[in-house]
Amino acid sequence: MRMTTASRWLLFLCALPSLTGCGPLFPTRPAVVTRPEAVEINVPTYVAVPNQLTTPLRKPEPPPRRCVLKGRPAVCASDAIALIPIYDALLDLANQDRAKASMLGGALGK
Repeated sequence: MRMTTASRWLLFLCALPSLTGCGPLFPTRPAVVTRPEAVEINVPTYVAVPNQLTTPLRKPEPPPRRCVLKGRPAVCASDAIALIPIYDALLDLANQDRAKASMLGGALGK
């Protein structure tokens, strides 16, 4: 059986309201209107580390080998003991640098 132009139009006119008139099967909630609000976002910032905190500390020069131990030159105990305050000063300087670096890190968190 062949469809005529009139029957095609009739089918189209019947199908059109059923396609456009269909609503959703489930009722939807009304759209919620929200107003824009300013929101603070913490962005990590990086602080430049001063050069004095990144330059390596130099070791003190070793003491001269003025004593003799079993026929070979050796460092005298008094000279070795004299290095202790120098190493303590280097340790204090390193700890001060670490404290400054941690203060820079603390500034980032604020």
